[in-house]
Amino acid sequence: MKFSKFFSNIQETPWYRSFLNPVIEEVKTSGRLLDIGTGTAKLIQILTLEKSIECVGVDTDSNMLIEAEKKN
Repeated sequence: MKFSKFFSNIQETPWYRSFLNPVIEEVKTSGRLLDIGTGTAKLIQILTLEKSIECVGVDTDSNMLIEAEKKN
């Protein structure tokens, strides 16, 4: 299994959402966000769906970006 797929699966667990909640709570509704080192883009997925944020994610690992495309 590729690390990107493994990491993507971890991001779907309830504890990972708890890990992201402090960041999510600080982001205002609507606007734009650049996520540097986005990984598989779980944060982008949440902010887009729940806060109507326009997000762009960048990462140096192309496999992570492939997983990110599947989510968004």
